Amino acid sequence: MTVVEGDVTNLPYEYGASDAVFNFAVLHHVPDWKAGLQEVARVLKVGGRLFSQDHDVAHHDWLSRHLFVHPPDRFTNADFLDHVANIGLHPLDMEDRPEQLLVIVFNQ
Repeated sequence: MTVVEGDVTNLPYEYGASDAVFNFAVLHHVPDWKAGLQEVARVLKVGGRLFSQDHDVAHHDWLSRHLFVHPPDRFTNADFLDHVANIGLHPLDMEDRPEQLLVIVFNQ
């Protein structure tokens, strides 16, 4: 296994290089999260999957909002799912809670 440090808005992989991409509470920290999600879609093979767990920062409790720094333009779960659809990805399964979204997304 190889670990590569990089920028989710500019991944060092060819188009369609990945069978799977994993996001565990990262995209809500990325200032241009839409570009990051678009880049994930670019590197997914047809039939590839994005496994994502991320936070709807608007629904964080008071302590979390004050302890953790987040860029000002955060997404809601609905924003995330809308952008997934806009870039041509399709949710296969999800658990949509007010504070977080767990979703498996399929690239057709």
